[in-house]
Amino acid sequence: MRVLRQIHARLLTQSMPFASFSFGLCKIIGFCALSPHGDIDYARRLFSQIRSPNIFCWNSMIRGYSQSQTPSKEPVILFRKLVKRGYPNPNTYTMAFVLKACSIVSAMEEGQQVHASVLKSGFGSSPFVETALVNFYAKCEDIVVARKLFDEITDKNLVGWSTMISGYPKIGLVNEALSLLRDMQKAGLVPD
Repeated sequence: MRVLRQIHARLLTQSMPFASFSFGLCKIIGFCALSPHGDIDYARRLFSQIRSPNIFCWNSMIRGYSQSQTPSKEPVILFRKLVKRGYPNPNTYTMAFVLKACSIVSAMEEGQQVHASVLKSGFGSSPFVETALVNFYAKCEDIVVARKLFDEITDKNLVGWSTMISGYPKIGLVNEALSLLRDMQKAGLVPD
């Protein structure tokens, strides 16, 4: 972190175009928010200094807070601020990161609102978002909706199968998990 702070200080003292400055700050924010050696509070301070953070910065902060040792609704709060600002537009990564955060803190209502945003934005066909939705509903123990969404995935990958399979035992449906595991094997996928 000491070296990163020195890089930040160097950015502040250099005469450079605003775009280059913002790019450098976003990269520092990404490291601070996502690295095990980072500092989410420092990332937040830097983030608040950027007038118009790009989507990489927003996603780094949302994802960083969702990986925090002390889970909170901060990723959801950031997502709401992003949507309220209207720029930049959330992307598939944003949606998946926020859904993951909602699943960690069992924020069902907020996750359902994000699901509505997914449908409104047209991101529902992204494999990354599809799996995040299944994961969200499974971890919030709404296994019926999780399974419905899983069944709607046209090109199921190993992550999607594993996500759905792991959702069943959480609510005591071990036989359903084993049955789905056999279905996955019949589909030609090998569990890892």
